[in-house]
Amino acid sequence: MKIMAKDDNRFGFPGFFRFAGRGYVDQRVTSDRQSGGITAHTVNIQVQHRRMTPESKAEIARSLVGTSGRVMIMVLNGVGDAGELMADFNEAFERGGWQIAGSGTAFSTPPWRGFLLEPHSENGLRTAQVLKSAGIPAFIRPMNTNQRDWDLSITIGLA
Repeated sequence: MKIMAKDDNRFGFPGFFRFAGRGYVDQRVTSDRQSGGITAHTVNIQVQHRRMTPESKAEIARSLVGTSGRVMIMVLNGVGDAGELMADFNEAFERGGWQIAGSGTAFSTPPWRGFLLEPHSENGLRTAQVLKSAGIPAFIRPMNTNQRDWDLSITIGLA
């Protein structure tokens, strides 16, 4: 069995995210009296953990200095690597002087990739634009000021 690990950046934004734990297993497989399924010589297993680089967290924190607000950070249901990335966003926003309004799970069918930024105030809209210009591959929804006690919602989707 051979296991290899390498870093990858699938978003095409070099240096913003670091992927860890990606590798593959190359092992011969045989089947006797198999009634279904696939038997393959090579089985590829990919576990990707998206993390912000320390430089990216510092860049976000610097861009938030002088503003204040509250942010809600959510994870799309079933996105296994999002907990660590959510912690990175929490740290960057707290270092930038923002309050974390909370965190939670979002549901969507079908699931989608990337990040969804939902501003709920003018400050949230400016912040969403700053995050997108910093290289976060995000879709910014139109501003929604209905019944929110935070300025910006960030939802983390699939890698």
